[in-house]
Amino acid sequence: MLTATNKDLNAAVAEGTFRKDLFYRLNVFPIQMPGSASAGRHSASAEYLIDRYAKRAGKRITKITGRRWIYAGLHWPGNIRELQNVIERAVILSDSDTFVC
Repeated sequence: MLTATNKDLNAAVAEGTFRKDLFYRLNVFPIQMPGSASAGRHSASAEYLIDRYAKRAGKRITKITGRRWIYAGLHWPGNIRELQNVIERAVILSDSDTFVC
């Protein structure tokens, strides 16, 4: 089972707002991830998703243009599913080997 949260569950358990027994069931192997606004996170996620959706669509994307917002670490206003949808749509509509974002 994989679970995710943006809450500090240790603090929630200490405050009594999260069940201690449930915390210990979920906290078998915790993985800390930086927030989506962290520099470089968008770049790695976007490049991975472009490659993933290009393979699914049978396309070969060799260049990415217009990615300044990704490398600048700017805030993506949506969640990762919205980023996936935007990238998948752009790959599907792409007529060349260049991905434009």
